[in-house]
Amino acid sequence: MKKLDISKNPHLTAKSYKELTTNLLMFKSKITHLSFEGNEIGDEITSDICKCLTELKNVHVLNLSKCGVTDYGAQAISEMLQESGMSLRTLLLHWNRIRGKGAVSLAKGVKHNNSLLILDASFNAFGSSSLKRKKGYKKPAQTRDRSQSKSPRKKAGDKKEEEEVNEDDEEFEKFT
Repeated sequence: MKKLDISKNPHLTAKSYKELTTNLLMFKSKITHLSFEGNEIGDEITSDICKCLTELKNVHVLNLSKCGVTDYGAQAISEMLQESGMSLRTLLLHWNRIRGKGAVSLAKGVKHNNSLLILDASFNAFGSSSLKRKKGYKKPAQTRDRSQSKSPRKKAGDKKEEEEVNEDDEEFEKFT
């Protein structure tokens, strides 16, 4: 068997995924394509899958789209991408919950990976920090005249949140 597609199976449990990764390792699977699309597996199972793939190294296509992956899962994916000998060529991560910090992690992983040809991470929230921005928050433009601004008065906690959001934006911009 070369391809395993278990997409859109909402009734699979954490135990099912654990057994899957154990069996893939036990039988030194020759699977080259793995798809989990549409299964809300989240970060912990994503991490288990990534650990499994660092040992198998023969998977060329991994589809983790619509799997509920956040910044934490993106970190596990980044670590997998940085493993030497990985042969992953296509990584599909669209429609997840990866934000600014996760995007930076992925960028680090991609930077150290020599095999990846296609990365689809569309429909995530890379421009957003892991903190929720206030409704209507817009990062001020560099050339904007602040004396003409009609923004509402800031509350005491707003300044700290704005600083943290700007730190995420600055770190993300290092990779763009």
